[in-house]
Amino acid sequence: GGSWIYKFKGNEESRLNIFREVFPYVHGVDIELDADIRDKVTKEARTKGLTVILSYHNFVKTDEPEEIKRKVAQMHNSECDILKFAYMATRSEDPHRLMEILARYVEDEGYEKPLAVISMGSIGEYSRVLFPLLGSCMTYGYVKNGEPQAPGQIPVPQLVELLRPFKEDIPISLSSEEGINKL
Repeated sequence: GGSWIYKFKGNEESRLNIFREVFPYVHGVDIELDADIRDKVTKEARTKGLTVILSYHNFVKTDEPEEIKRKVAQMHNSECDILKFAYMATRSEDPHRLMEILARYVEDEGYEKPLAVISMGSIGEYSRVLFPLLGSCMTYGYVKNGEPQAPGQIPVPQLVELLRPFKEDIPISLSSEEGINKL
């Protein structure tokens, strides 16, 4: 998304070609809601049997609930398999706002596609552990010797240890325990 265009000075056509090159080597792709190549990537990935994650990131703030709900509905009605939202928490109530959206996603709206919700930044760091327990289908960390790719990410080994006591309650798996132990 933004890093591709602004940091690496790439264009959408060259990015589409990179997606095409990696399709044979991956199980799924993550494409931004606002990407110009979204529909092409989604269509091609689905013809290859890949999971499509449609994502929205706001690195500045957490939107108002009505705006978040509008984006959820828009994304849920698209051709994706998983919806992913990541908002920057600038106030203590921001993670709570996202928690409310997550809790009501299935209950009130009847949506069925998996939803991943993340509250970024130091204020929302706990969401990376708590939200999977509340139904978020994914969380993100970074490899121990690497660098966080988003504000508030937790090193994968620490994230696994924090989630391990709740392993039976999480709707996802702590996959590749052997690989995790090597980190």
